Amino acid sequence: DKMIGLNAGADDYVVKPFSLIELVARIRANIRRARVYDGSGENSQIRVRDLTLDLAKHTAALSGTPLSLTRIEYEILALLASHPGQAFSKEQLYAQIWQEPCYGNEHVLNTHMNRLRAKLKAAAGDDVSYIRTLWGIGYRMEE
Repeated sequence: DKMIGLNAGADDYVVKPFSLIELVARIRANIRRARVYDGSGENSQIRVRDLTLDLAKHTAALSGTPLSLTRIEYEILALLASHPGQAFSKEQLYAQIWQEPCYGNEHVLNTHMNRLRAKLKAAAGDDVSYIRTLWGIGYRMEE
């Protein structure tokens, strides 16, 4: 069955019973390979208005001024900036950033989001908003 599946075009084969840890590791490895092969992995930059994120260097700058962000703040910003205009629920953001389901832990996300917004406002000014709250839905990056 393994040989038939791989010869038919499968990239990987997992035998039952399988470990969830192994399955997650295989999925992450496939995602890494896909990013390398499609060219979006190592040297990509994301630009939203005056905000620039360099994914390879793991840096963010606003109007050329570097932002000092924690890992979680950077990941939230990178996720939102890579999908400008798309609404993300708090549960989706939590699952993407922490790689686990949200079990009522949205206060953790709220804290990181508040700190991230404060850093963006300090660099851009109070009248400029990059992250918009969609009440009852979640957040989105303004285009």
